[in-house]
Amino acid sequence: MAQNVTIANVDYSNVPSVRIPKTIGIDDAIFYDTSDADMTASDLAEGKVGYTSTGKVIGTSSGGGGGGGDEEADVIFYDPFGNIVYTYSAEDFLGLASLPAMPSITGFTSQEWNWTLADAQEYVEDYGKIDIGLSVIPTDGMTHILIDVDEAPLAYAIHCQTSSSSYTGTIDWGDGTTDTFSNTRASGAYIHTYTAVGNYEIIVSSTTRLSTFEIGRYSSTTYNWKAPVANPQATKAIYYGANCCTSITNEIGGNIEYITLPNGLGMTSRQAISYLPALKFLVLPKGFTTLPNSFAQYCANIKGVILPKSITTIPTNFAYYTSNIKRMIIPNSVTSIGNSAFLMSKELTTVTIPNSVTSIGSSVFQNTHITTIAIPNTVTTIGGSAFNNAHYLEEIKIPSSVTTFGASVFYLCYGLKRVTFEGSMSTLPSSTFYNCRSLQEVVFPTGLTTIESQCFGYCVTMSELTIPEGVTTLSSSSIFTNMVSLSKLTLPSTLTTINGSQFDSNTVLTEIHMLGTTPPTLSTSSIMSGANSYIYVPAEAVEAYQTATNWTGVASRIVGE
Repeated sequence: MAQNVTIANVDYSNVPSVRIPKTIGIDDAIFYDTSDADMTASDLAEGKVGYTSTGKVIGTSSGGGGGGGDEEADVIFYDPFGNIVYTYSAEDFLGLASLPAMPSITGFTSQEWNWTLADAQEYVEDYGKIDIGLSVIPTDGMTHILIDVDEAPLAYAIHCQTSSSSYTGTIDWGDGTTDTFSNTRASGAYIHTYTAVGNYEIIVSSTTRLSTFEIGRYSSTTYNWKAPVANPQATKAIYYGANCCTSITNEIGGNIEYITLPNGLGMTSRQAISYLPALKFLVLPKGFTTLPNSFAQYCANIKGVILPKSITTIPTNFAYYTSNIKRMIIPNSVTSIGNSAFLMSKELTTVTIPNSVTSIGSSVFQNTHITTIAIPNTVTTIGGSAFNNAHYLEEIKIPSSVTTFGASVFYLCYGLKRVTFEGSMSTLPSSTFYNCRSLQEVVFPTGLTTIESQCFGYCVTMSELTIPEGVTTLSSSSIFTNMVSLSKLTLPSTLTTINGSQFDSNTVLTEIHMLGTTPPTLSTSSIMSGANSYIYVPAEAVEAYQTATNWTGVASRIVGE
């Protein structure tokens, strides 16, 4: 019998039937958001928009690895496989009274979202966007390892151990055989040989939470086993259980695509997740506080790491050489971003830095594709080469809180057009704007006294440049080298020293204006080589310039004004 139906605030009359997909991985019924009521499960699995009682969502299916959805939405909820479950505008999310329902995923129990509603809404209120992830645990509470044996025989190794004086556990190898481990076996190391090609699911259980869980290697000098005897490369996924371990230690190895982490699991090893080129996505559960250096280094295909509001530091080499992360939300519990944290994350375009951060290390955003970035007025340190080779960055403001500023910060930022220093700084370090080919304007910091070598080298677009009053020293050489469009340069009355050759290949520079009545000291007579410009000085100081040491070679080009 036909009924009147309202879907997404649209009324439909005499609808004979509505087809609801059965395999979408969501608790609530979801309707495709057009007038077409003839929808399929694949529509939603492909990431088409739908609606539930809690708001707008994106269809998904578990294990899809970064399924479809609005990756540009202000607020995005992810399952641990990278599927987008819900999206909201910032305005709609701030109106929620509770977090949306957790999805049902076959074989797993959903535990919780890794942000509370209050914390998430506070973040969105301040920064306009957030990514939230779901922590899950296998339904049976045990650890599951999925492996793909494509060539037999294959030896596979697991090391599981605890400091407890009494514990037992089992390893079900998925081929009808099991091993039992206990405190009576000191090494806790097991090697199993698969004799047939196929996909296997290993299940590890323990009566006591394990302190060590490794696959593929065991470095004890007494019980030493490593690849090729133990082969971790067959590993495709690890779904950690309740009693697996208190932390992940050493390399877990393999061609792992998915890792799920339950509440209460930490990471202590230097390379806990790194060097997993097939890993697609990772959600860290609520409660994580510390990540090891090189956390996701060389996870070349990972599309996202969803962090909770408990992480205090983005460590050194956090996501070094991860090619597919496009958006990174840094929680407002983080105080520092370590050296090279996102170096070579070439698809990274959007980063949110909260006002809890005080330090940005060296080479943090080097070779990324960020286009805009807001540095909060809590940051005091920006390390050398922080934005080196960030070709797509066009404009940036350095807040007044910054007191330490490294060399080559904007080196090779080809697209950078405008930089504003909002505070005080005594030195512009070497190569600050080297090869910023689009640079047109710099608002200099107050208190500036020294500009170091190659600071504006190869800024080929800039046609005029005025060095501010207060600067006393042009340090070292080639500050203005190869500024091939520079036609006018104004140097302040406070300038006392010019060192090295400064104007190599400045072929169109026709005017250098010296505002001081006292000629600056030139370290060599070749300082003005490469520039055929007239040098304009105060009328009363013409003779002083023409007769000053190392100025005599350009005396004929010194003109009063």
